Amino acid sequence: MDILTVMIESPITRIMAVVIGIIGGITAIFARAFPNPVLVQRIALGALVIVGLFLMLSLFGWIGVLIALVFMIIFGLALILIIFIRQWKKIVSFMEKATNDSAITQCVDAPLIVGQASTSPDSPCDPEKVYQYSAERYGIGYNLLDVSCDLRYDGSATIKRKVTVEAFSRMNGLETSLLIPETFEPGAWSEQNRVNVASASQPYIVSLGTYKRTGNKQFVQIVFAPELAERKSLVFTLTEDLFPGIFAMGLSHKDTDKLLEKDYFGWNIDRPTHALRLQVLFPKRVKPKVFGTLVQYSVAFSDIQTARYHYEEQKGLNDPVLSESENGRYSLSLDVKHPMVGLTYTLFWLPISKKDEIPDEYSPYEIGLQNLLAEFDEHHTERATVLHLAQWLTQNIAGARLHGDSDFFRTERAESLRKLDKYAFSACKCSFQDLCR
Repeated sequence: MDILTVMIESPITRIMAVVIGIIGGITAIFARAFPNPVLVQRIALGALVIVGLFLMLSLFGWIGVLIALVFMIIFGLALILIIFIRQWKKIVSFMEKATNDSAITQCVDAPLIVGQASTSPDSPCDPEKVYQYSAERYGIGYNLLDVSCDLRYDGSATIKRKVTVEAFSRMNGLETSLLIPETFEPGAWSEQNRVNVASASQPYIVSLGTYKRTGNKQFVQIVFAPELAERKSLVFTLTEDLFPGIFAMGLSHKDTDKLLEKDYFGWNIDRPTHALRLQVLFPKRVKPKVFGTLVQYSVAFSDIQTARYHYEEQKGLNDPVLSESENGRYSLSLDVKHPMVGLTYTLFWLPISKKDEIPDEYSPYEIGLQNLLAEFDEHHTERATVLHLAQWLTQNIAGARLHGDSDFFRTERAESLRKLDKYAFSACKCSFQDLCR
């Protein structure tokens, strides 16, 4: 007689079927009357234990029941030990965090100056601990905020920020301010390539979301897909293209005197940030002679002007670094470890005038145009034509400097020089090339 026949004919199996039915009915009643999943799980577990004991009894007799009870006791003790270890780790972690938070709170209550902050990892005022504490409390932190301003000859610029985001809570995006002064709908931004966002971390996709304008500031939502989980990080870039005339470039002495004392590019810290890097890239042939840094309190309301400086924080900063790249462009950079929320860190330089530009192969043409225009006063009948040719050559030079010289620029420039030669000879009996010396 096989085991299946024994189980079917056994009275114990019949009793077990009745017990299972009763327990199942009780469980269903409890699930409806008391929607407590934990209680239902315990009742179901109890039913499973009873079924197992009946099964062991029917197959192996009381010895099988005893063996099952021994295994259940061992399993229960192991489960209790695992639960105890987990709870103990939570208690220890909670006590350490409470002690550390208490010490860091005392440190945060006092001004934290970069130049005066303790660098000891055992110190509660260690900037690393302060950043970690602030980012966890805030729910998000910037491990690295790398912002560059690429200037062009016409005063326009491309602003690119590369942000390494650390999430200390689940997040599907964040809000950030924009630098473009004009009001655009998000669709118009994409069409004109004024604002672009991209992800540098797989498998995340980063896109522009809701747009909002408050006072003189514009804000946009950066959307993450999929959602950024807690303790995860991603890197994204946001690029803005500013129109010409934002920055002062290639000015005359009169224009320079009319402007402010400084031209500048700065960044407001609005979230816990581990490291900030500011960089200003100047066009070719432009080298700033006077430059420095400023630290200001951020403006709480856009309609209120303020010039409050944080001199103590500024003392702790390193001097900005002026360097020259392989392609002949100068850059001004500033690195700040643990910048403070609510402060604006700024690179400034004197407005760029013609005298600050380093001569290149096109500079003699500009000298020649100045000398030629001096021969045609306002009452000269051909002054308008010469001005038109001068503008044509100036635009050609600007294009060659910006995009690199090409056959198109060389052909157009040769035609301009040929026509300018005619007016140079009529005015001073010399070639235009002679006026360029």
